[in-house]
Amino acid sequence: VVLHGKHIHVHSEENLQVLCFKCNRAKRDQDGTDFRKRKKLVRDRIPEIIRKDGRDPIIKTLTGIRLMSALNEKLVEEHEEYLESKDVHELADMVEVILAIAKAKGSSQEQLFEIVAQKRTSNGGFTEGYYYEGDVA
Repeated sequence: VVLHGKHIHVHSEENLQVLCFKCNRAKRDQDGTDFRKRKKLVRDRIPEIIRKDGRDPIIKTLTGIRLMSALNEKLVEEHEEYLESKDVHELADMVEVILAIAKAKGSSQEQLFEIVAQKRTSNGGFTEGYYYEGDVA
């Protein structure tokens, strides 16, 4: 197997990729597509963690439209991970991305949660499980 111009053994950890069932079935062993996640928004401490692991990450700081685009992509990624795992930790990742989006739009965490509280007061939350199917004819 060749990865980034370097020959690696097929069973090497460098060759491992975590794929959903659908992508794994589509990829097959003849497809050279590298699905490892690179060129994506990461949490603020990830570069430090990578460096402590003895690697030298290439990091770019995004702002403006590029940051908003990356945050929106990250929210979709975290949502997909939650749907796949149903793990509350993925919900925490989604909240972290949502807070970053609010900040990029000029709202603090406190302001965002104030909007949440206002909407809960005016329209309620989603805790009762009410599912609207329409009106009685």
